[in-house]
Amino acid sequence: MGVMRVLSFAGLQLKLDTIGDGEKIAAKIRECAGLEVLEMRGNTLGVGATAPIAEALECQSNLKRALWSDMFTGRLKEEIPRTLKTLCDAMILSGARLTELDLSDNAIGPMAVPGIKEFLAGEAAFALQTLKLNNCGLGIAGKTIAHCLIECHRRSVSHGTPLCLKIFVAGRNRLEYTSTAALAEAFQIIGTLEEISMPQNGISAEGILKLSESVRQNASLKILNLGDNTFGESGASAMASALEKLARLEIVDFSDCLCRDRGSVLIARSLAASKSPLTELNLSGNEITIEAAKEISRAMSSVTGMQLLKIGVNCFGSQFDDFVHFSRPFAFVDVGTESDDQGSLSDFDELEDDSCEKIAAKIRECAGLEVLEMRGNTLGVGATAPIAEALECQSNLKRALWSDMFTGRLKEEIPRTLKTLCDAMILSGARLTELDLSDNAIGPMAVPGIKEFLAGEAAFALQTLKLNNCGLGIAGKTIAHCLIECHRRSVSHGTPLCLKIFVAGRNRLEYTSTAALAEAFQIIGTLEEISMPQNGISAEGILKLSESVRQNASLKILNLGDNTFGESGASAMASALEKLARLEIVDFSDCLCRDRGSVLIARSLAASKSPLTELNLSGNEITIEAAKEISRAMSSVTGMQLLKIGVNCFGSQFDDFVHFSRPFAFVDVGTESDDQGSLSDASQ
Repeated sequence: MGVMRVLSFAGLQLKLDTIGDGEKIAAKIRECAGLEVLEMRGNTLGVGATAPIAEALECQSNLKRALWSDMFTGRLKEEIPRTLKTLCDAMILSGARLTELDLSDNAIGPMAVPGIKEFLAGEAAFALQTLKLNNCGLGIAGKTIAHCLIECHRRSVSHGTPLCLKIFVAGRNRLEYTSTAALAEAFQIIGTLEEISMPQNGISAEGILKLSESVRQNASLKILNLGDNTFGESGASAMASALEKLARLEIVDFSDCLCRDRGSVLIARSLAASKSPLTELNLSGNEITIEAAKEISRAMSSVTGMQLLKIGVNCFGSQFDDFVHFSRPFAFVDVGTESDDQGSLSDFDELEDDSCEKIAAKIRECAGLEVLEMRGNTLGVGATAPIAEALECQSNLKRALWSDMFTGRLKEEIPRTLKTLCDAMILSGARLTELDLSDNAIGPMAVPGIKEFLAGEAAFALQTLKLNNCGLGIAGKTIAHCLIECHRRSVSHGTPLCLKIFVAGRNRLEYTSTAALAEAFQIIGTLEEISMPQNGISAEGILKLSESVRQNASLKILNLGDNTFGESGASAMASALEKLARLEIVDFSDCLCRDRGSVLIARSLAASKSPLTELNLSGNEITIEAAKEISRAMSSVTGMQLLKIGVNCFGSQFDDFVHFSRPFAFVDVGTESDDQGSLSDASQ
């Protein structure tokens, strides 16, 4: 194969606004006879400059690869659809048959997808082998992309030249179930995929089931990346069954997918059984315990050519060093660092009949007991009665530290156990100030077990409620209603509920539960800490929370990391923050606040005159100019100690920002390897 005719404007940071701007590019295109590759990434193309470029493209019938990622930085949403359609129409008119289209890191969204619809469904895409739509904000429009691919396949088959798509990349697009199911159908029909990469898309187990049906129809699959979606055991089981049929897999990334022990082991066994030439498997962040990790390592040791098994950020707890020792003979195992380990899912001693009587005896012996810490054990129904009976005599109990207390228990056991313990505290007449039930698989099923306690007199003095990683989901609404009822009753009683700390990260609260909790916070009004990271909260949920936080004037810590603010949510939150004069720590990392939202937040915090010491805005698609403005705003905050602003979009300007930030000792820019690249490698 000869050398391809390439024309590249990559990273020139051109701001193409006018016909004159576009004409300069068009002239270069016309000069390049037989053009096969046109690279435009890292510039910014406006409507005015598009016409001459499109006109030049109409004469390039040999064009094969359109590398147009990060091409609309700073453009209005209304501009992008028109620009895309003009360019795609030009390629259709030219008679070109593209083999690669890369539109990654462009704010396409549902509004601009119609601009590429005719192209993707038609003859110009019959030869398409690579389609990259990473970080394009597709959402529900992923369904339209799927329908275009199906139509393109149908037409190409009729034409005698079937579409043979090999690479599909669409990470970080909020595809969720509807778009995922549609794309799975397209993959199943096409059947020629060699790479499917769809990480960070909010895909649930139901979506994974659809994808598992489709991947087994793509026998040539080599790379499968579905990291940071939610498999659950059902999705993992279905995917494992599909993987066994794929004999060419080389790289599999199922990190942060909640496959847990059973699902992860099934996946490893299936990959080993497939006899595929696997070189890499990523199962980090899946709540895997040490015994399952050992079984996975053994399974992978039977895979010839295995180079890397990533299995860190799991649940080895105090057995971390044991696993490090176990894994030494397996050179391919990467266990990560102990500081990233998720702790004690496996650190327990079972409390059964004999030991529970001993626990009860210890409780009875401790007159005036105020703090009972039970975390890191596992309590069954049979062992609960004597412990509860002993608790009934402890009227001074103030703090129940009961995190990670049901490891390995059946879902049916936990509600009964919780209710028995909570009833005992009610009977004792205790007034708790802290209840920590974090890292227990409470879920909607077990919430009724704590409902009476949370809504009643025993919780009137509650100051700290921790429900981190409890799988609450829709039951977060029940928790909210309990707190509202507790507040109502406590006010009537003359001792108003003064809740200060509420922690409920990683619970899939989403909109319904978030809105209910926001209402509760607004009514209570005494919160000093609200921590609700990783909950799938959308901009609508953030709007509700912003209304509630402004009613909590004593707020010191606000952590909403890894939810989706968008600019509307960030703007509303910024407006609320300006009213909070006691804030010390704010974490809005990975919230898609982007430039405008992040700058508004920084300005509001500076204007609030709060004693802020830490602000985390990492992972928000912030470009260098916005980062500079944020740094300047934070420099006016007396006592500022840390501004985390890494994992953003400085690209080739990373070193420039490092140099700029040196006078600001509080700025942590992270490492260049974590930078998200070229969203800012264009003049806006």
